[in-house]
Amino acid sequence: MKITIRAVKTLLLSLTALAMSTVAFAQSSPDILLYSSDFTDWKTISGITSNVDAYAVTEGAGAGFTFNKKPEVQPAGSIGPFSGYYTNASSTHAITTPTFNFVNGGVLEITYYVDQGSASNLTVTGADYVRFVEINDPSGAIGTNYKNIIAGGSALGDKNGWFANYLDWFSGNSATVRYQGTYYTIRFSLPASSFTGAKSVTFSDSKQTDKLVAIKLYNSVGSVPYVAASEYANAEADGSGTSDGYKLTGDVNGDVVSGSVAIKGFNISNNVTVSLEGTDAAKFSLPTTSFSAADVLAGTNVPVQFTPSVKSGVANALLKITNGDNPSQVYYVNLFGVTGSATPQIVAPTSTLKFWTYQLGRFTQTVNVSGINLTNPITATLSNNVNFAVSSENISVNDATKGVQLNITFTGDITAGELPATLTLASSGAPSVTIPLNGITTLEKPETYSLSFSVSPTGSGYIEAEPGGTIFAVGTSVTATVTPEKGYTVASWSDNAGTKRLTRTFTIGPATPQSIVCNLTKGETPVDPTSTSSFISTYATDITTTSMTVNWTPATDSSTPGFVPSYTVTLTPNDGSPVQTVSGISGTSHTFTGLSPNVGYSYKVTSNSTESGQQETSEIGPFYTAIDSSSPSGSIQCGDENYVY
Repeated sequence: MKITIRAVKTLLLSLTALAMSTVAFAQSSPDILLYSSDFTDWKTISGITSNVDAYAVTEGAGAGFTFNKKPEVQPAGSIGPFSGYYTNASSTHAITTPTFNFVNGGVLEITYYVDQGSASNLTVTGADYVRFVEINDPSGAIGTNYKNIIAGGSALGDKNGWFANYLDWFSGNSATVRYQGTYYTIRFSLPASSFTGAKSVTFSDSKQTDKLVAIKLYNSVGSVPYVAASEYANAEADGSGTSDGYKLTGDVNGDVVSGSVAIKGFNISNNVTVSLEGTDAAKFSLPTTSFSAADVLAGTNVPVQFTPSVKSGVANALLKITNGDNPSQVYYVNLFGVTGSATPQIVAPTSTLKFWTYQLGRFTQTVNVSGINLTNPITATLSNNVNFAVSSENISVNDATKGVQLNITFTGDITAGELPATLTLASSGAPSVTIPLNGITTLEKPETYSLSFSVSPTGSGYIEAEPGGTIFAVGTSVTATVTPEKGYTVASWSDNAGTKRLTRTFTIGPATPQSIVCNLTKGETPVDPTSTSSFISTYATDITTTSMTVNWTPATDSSTPGFVPSYTVTLTPNDGSPVQTVSGISGTSHTFTGLSPNVGYSYKVTSNSTESGQQETSEIGPFYTAIDSSSPSGSIQCGDENYVY
């Protein structure tokens, strides 16, 4: 919530004598935003019991903040101001921030709403100066009484005198607010002597009924060599933190999208370099990676490019800004590359999730969820919330933009069997996404193994598995399909360097690797990943006692103009008779003759195409030749039935 006072500004033009003496304020400047929140994206608070001394916010932008008293409500995106946040009326109530890296001191700014008329003392541990930035008095409660409103309870005299000076800094670490129905925005100076390096900040108040509406935390630079993208709060090296970051949006398979991030340096004399890190760094690029000190001191822009994906979704990366005068001082900006239409959209895999457990046991799978252009939170609803549970039933717009991971847990039934269910993800204005669930209860604890898929380099493609998840019962068949990003083709798989196929099937067992990587490589003329880039064997047809026709789809090679494929077919009988191989086939089928009756035959096809994924089909079959009805007839006895052959 932003509080403004238009009427005050005209009064500030007329400076009157100070009604109190102030100590000269030596706060460092300028100030760089570290954290900002109006609490609408704060979520779950853990440890809500009467005998716990500290309560931690565990989800959302408030993650890492702690309370020393039990909150009255759990903050959520729908409650507006973070109101009524204490149930304990006695003693001081405090909020402590997570650790932030301060350069040379800083400033904590809070917006506070007084719900009752009695005074409340607001204190920031370690602060040395305080000032009121804005006051909004819609109720008219202040009137003409301005005493006891500044730190230390000093009287400020008449109305004009107070208004002329309430923007000044006053020595101390506390302020008094007292007028009901009034919003106060107050700044507390954090001195460099106490706030340099990794530090947390504790804010406390003396009254439970008042409401904390917004909070901002700033870094002060002073004479330290420093470079920042001040429009975006400094993210952590792992991409976490509080910054919404910089977003670039493009269409599926669309052209490269360009933008820029403004940076500014202070007290520097050497070049500033930028680079990319993070999960999807491969989807971003930097046309320029070095900037002169003069340009950065004046303020300059870092061009950033994003290549939209072959699928809708959100790509996450980090813009790393390194200061040549102080290389240990690194500033990160979260980058979000959004691929999708201009309408709201929920992105999540729709593969079936299977859960195997014994009676009343538990089994958990995970699913990644993100949102594009959402205006409302995502709700997660289960059709069976007795046996199934989801880690979060509400995903804020902010979290959905970054992408979150949901844990889905199945509790086994009291009897063996299968329990189907669905998880529905919905947000106003966006098409809903439904994920099929299947909980399987067994009489004994099932034998399970982990299997996960990834691509290398990170961000160069997608792998989707059916069924989904990362843990499977022994004997489960898991089919993995890779979709390369534009400009990439399959080079190899970590468990089989010789195959370049896009789709593979694995049977879960002790010998199955726990993780499998599909290695992708860049090429000047990559296969179009939106088309079928591998030819396949299809069913055999025209089967007789001694012949069958085997079939396949055509192979292509976009790197060779006028390419005409030829094929080699290998036919393998299951009765141990010789393998047949025919080469130089120009069509997409071949008829084998001279086969034996009632024998199963499998086959695979090899092409002279050189594109990845198009060299060899999987082997399929067996397909059985017909029984020879001209052979001597006879009969066999099977139980009470007599079969003639």
